[in-house]
Amino acid sequence: MSYIDYAELYKYVYNNKPKEILECGTGVSTIIIAQALKDSNCEGRITSMESEEKYFNLASKLLP
Repeated sequence: MSYIDYAELYKYVYNNKPKEILECGTGVSTIIIAQALKDSNCEGRITSMESEEKYFNLASKLLP
């Protein structure tokens, strides 16, 4: 994704305050979504699914 895509994703989540988000693949977008939820005082939840073991292990270490 490009920086503008991340900005649009942030803006969308911030403005719409979804209650549930299902994401296929954990990465930078996961952080963008989480920050938008936090900044908008939304009590939404992200469920991020990762099929690649190495990325799953990395995300498990880096994300709460």
